[in-house]
Amino acid sequence: MRRREFHLLADPQKEEAFLNAKAREGMAMTRFFLGIYTFEDCEPGAWVYRIELLGGDAAGQADYLAFLRESGIECVQRWCDWVYLRRPASEGAFELYSDNASRARYLRRLARLYATLLALTMSVFVLNLAIFTLSPTHSVENLIAGLITLPVSGLLLRMWTVMRARAARTEAAQKLSE
Repeated sequence: MRRREFHLLADPQKEEAFLNAKAREGMAMTRFFLGIYTFEDCEPGAWVYRIELLGGDAAGQADYLAFLRESGIECVQRWCDWVYLRRPASEGAFELYSDNASRARYLRRLARLYATLLALTMSVFVLNLAIFTLSPTHSVENLIAGLITLPVSGLLLRMWTVMRARAARTEAAQKLSE
């Protein structure tokens, strides 16, 4: 049976936990688009999910996804540079980063993404506020558009700080293990 659920999850770690909890309940994610997850029935606990932000150029990404496929990892959905991956739980643990150094680099990449998106949304806020303020008609649409970006900016700021903190903790764990 196919079901759809809407969730706004900006934290990939929490999103993975959500998808893995659904898989344990017998619901396998088969599709994602703009917060809408499509699930189909499966054997409870059949899958383990991971989410990754791909880096590099298109050829490198294609090679990496081919490597994952050869390793028995299925790319369920690709959305821009985000990929939703799964592997049968029967094959054991499924981690994309086997050491703290590579995990910290990945978390730093996520932090840079959130920082870039934060700068973009703040620019939209300032631009719309300037148009509203300087326009002789004081277009309320610009004021509303600018105000809408504030909660998005708050979320992005939070995610930026969370990813930076996780990366710092992971780097500290790496140094302790050396």
